[in-house]
Amino acid sequence: MSRGRFHYERDAFAFIEALDRMASPEQAMDGMHGVVGKYGFEFFCFNSFAQPHQKFEEVMWACRVPPEWLKLYLEKDYAHDDPSIRMCKKTVHPFEWRDAAYDPEREPRAAEVVKRAGEFNLTNAILVPIPSPSGCIGNVWVGGYRPEINEQKKRLIHLISLYAFDRIHQLAAPSERRKAALTGRQREILTWIASGKSAWEIGEILNITKRTVDEHAQTAFRRLGAANRVQAVAIALRDHLIEF
Repeated sequence: MSRGRFHYERDAFAFIEALDRMASPEQAMDGMHGVVGKYGFEFFCFNSFAQPHQKFEEVMWACRVPPEWLKLYLEKDYAHDDPSIRMCKKTVHPFEWRDAAYDPEREPRAAEVVKRAGEFNLTNAILVPIPSPSGCIGNVWVGGYRPEINEQKKRLIHLISLYAFDRIHQLAAPSERRKAALTGRQREILTWIASGKSAWEIGEILNITKRTVDEHAQTAFRRLGAANRVQAVAIALRDHLIEF
């Protein structure tokens, strides 16, 4: 392992260990900047995906970008046409913002997003999709004016973004967590998931179909704000919604 790689991996794990002690999204973004700022990454955006009836600001958990760009992005409602967000819904692998494909003739709004981002010199960024059992639920955008982008930096940003997204989501939506309520069936299924049972096995135990198990589980994940089954179990245990 090279000396440089040792240092950035050490910084990444130190940041991950410190996340639970961070009390605000701003602190978490400061922590990320401490890890990747030295490579020219100075801007961040954490968001889930907006539904057709939603504005981007409703699903934007934390954002640190030039104010003029954020104002324009929100006013123009660019999130629904941003080709990078569309690509995040189709892959679990990190990618460069400029690699998100679109057809400039058939997608004039996407072309407009790209053009305006170029005017703000914000096309140098890495996108990290956030996976869940039902597909990607959001993404982290990490960029800068002249960042140092290579495969090592992509892996670094991928690693810390997955952890930071979870923590920032928790911090940015505490009321959502407090209001989380599960039905008896959802708690029952999560308890069996915590015991290591598959959806098929749970269906056999409860005498319901695997599809019904999956539907209850996905609803529980959404209510808990969980990105995957492991996180859902951890949240449910933490909030005393299930016992194990």
